[in-house]
Amino acid sequence: MTEDRIYRLLPGKSGDGGAHLPLWMHLEDTAHAAEYLCNCRTADSVIHACGMTREEFGKICVFLAMVHDIGKCTPLFEARILQAIPQRRDVLGGAGLDIPDISAFIYDTPRHAGAGQEILKDFGCRYGVCAVVGAHHGKPVSEKDDMAEPLAVYPKNFYAKQRDLWRGMQRAVLDNALARAGYAAIEELPVLSNCAQMLLCGMLIQADWIASNTAYFPLLSEDEEGKPDDCPVRGARAFAALSLPGVWNADYEWHGSESFYALRFGFSPNSMQRLTAEAARSMPEGGLMIVEAQMGTGKTEAAMAAAEILSKSAGCGGVFFGLPTQATSNGIFSRVAGWAEKISQNSTHTIRLVHGMAELNTDYRAYFPSGKNTDCEGNGGLEAHSWFAGRKQALLADFVVGTVDSALMAALSQKHVMLRHLGLCGKTVIIDECHAYDAYMSRFLLRMLRWLGAYRVPVILLSATLPRERKEEMLREYINGRRTGTDEFEIITFPQDTGYPMITWTEGDKVLARAA
Repeated sequence: MTEDRIYRLLPGKSGDGGAHLPLWMHLEDTAHAAEYLCNCRTADSVIHACGMTREEFGKICVFLAMVHDIGKCTPLFEARILQAIPQRRDVLGGAGLDIPDISAFIYDTPRHAGAGQEILKDFGCRYGVCAVVGAHHGKPVSEKDDMAEPLAVYPKNFYAKQRDLWRGMQRAVLDNALARAGYAAIEELPVLSNCAQMLLCGMLIQADWIASNTAYFPLLSEDEEGKPDDCPVRGARAFAALSLPGVWNADYEWHGSESFYALRFGFSPNSMQRLTAEAARSMPEGGLMIVEAQMGTGKTEAAMAAAEILSKSAGCGGVFFGLPTQATSNGIFSRVAGWAEKISQNSTHTIRLVHGMAELNTDYRAYFPSGKNTDCEGNGGLEAHSWFAGRKQALLADFVVGTVDSALMAALSQKHVMLRHLGLCGKTVIIDECHAYDAYMSRFLLRMLRWLGAYRVPVILLSATLPRERKEEMLREYINGRRTGTDEFEIITFPQDTGYPMITWTEGDKVLARAA
């Protein structure tokens, strides 16, 4: 029996009563989920941030999905899973695999994500690809977690006493992944930037979570083995049950700010709102905009109008509106939802209110039935879909309103932070009352702006007024994030235009400012 056929007997998941899922089938399920997410839920801005075409992005997503659990193709993992489904031991033994009992392994390390990173590195895969696989459980592998060079230190955990057989099966996983994704050889895998690694890891985590959900991809019974022809059917059923709406696409015809505001908000724009729209239209590649105006002048509507304009030019698939408190988030939710309904009339999109007491908000509860965070038909093209109910998935919805900390946590080295980056990269980001943050939160805001600049995410900051030094800090961080060179952009010269209200915005490395 060849290594490819033996590897197809390995269990990848276990359940009660001998229920299991072959490793190869879970990899195929994950690949189908990755394709589904690429086609249905990935904004152009995410793909641009990775420096790829949509075809290249889809290929690497499929490859990562097909190889992400290669670390399960080891005697250590199989010994661990056979504790739950001992019925499979005879099947594997009959194929010639001699898998020791788990007690035979002195060190129960590395876990399968880290093992996968080491196996791919040993086969010569590019570092970025290996790192994404190693981090697909939300935390990058580091020397603090596992001893350096685990293949050399723990060879028994990777090969037991059948090195050639296990290495051949691992090679079969890799070869199947290359073929499934459309690569002829390892050398064709792309070099991944830091931004691409972060975003692709977010995509992989999401695809793996979908494929691991037995409500969508059920386990097989004890006496089932599964066939390749089953996988497309499993995928079709799963995605019909999951029923994710397509990502939002800003689509409007510009006939001037007067008609634009009349259509979206039912009134004519004031001078500040008109200038904000004009500035947004002069930012073809996104950028950072700072709007300073007094309360009651319509900064919220100005920001939403600018967000729609910037989303179209940057290829964003949604909007995040962050505020300092739960009260301010609740107060603005209905205004944002009303605007989102108008631009979602021809299709359904997802909306989320994100803070600890969100489900008590009456306006938000209208978007899911009976006060439960489940799928619904939606109101005016919006729905609170259950897939985005988790705190880690919340930013992946199309329209998100909430406390700003949900975005600022993207600046932290936190487990599954990749999902926050993926969610923000697909959106235009609006931060209100940015003058209200203390020194601690301001540091996180500056770090987040650096990342958003690197992703070329359009950002709109709203404030009553900001000291010149604060504006310089924010502009400097964002612009330095955009820059591909190593030199820091330290000096920002503002135009001599003064006044109030004031709109400040970037065009590449250039900073412009005008009074409304």
